[in-house]
Amino acid sequence: MMLLIIPAIIFAVSFRFSLYVFIFENLNGIDAMKKSKKLVAGYWWPVFARFLLLGVIFIIADIIFGKLGQLINLFITTPFALIYTYVMYQDLQKIKQMS
Repeated sequence: MMLLIIPAIIFAVSFRFSLYVFIFENLNGIDAMKKSKKLVAGYWWPVFARFLLLGVIFIIADIIFGKLGQLINLFITTPFALIYTYVMYQDLQKIKQMS
């Protein structure tokens, strides 16, 4: 079971933008996943670090505020994370178009 954790993290980071590709570029299924992987290629560590930071923010809010932290995560942190992820998607698209 422990051997599957690292591949799962690699998979999650590589295909994180598939939803945005599906919505904004009208690519379906495997094509959206391929495009997401292309966007992340060469920037895997910076993308991973940013998602790790978001996860830490969620955990800190939950630990500090307890039950109220769950509401904070639901109504404040989650919308921020969605917007932040979308901005990362747009930035990766711009970078990939330039090169």
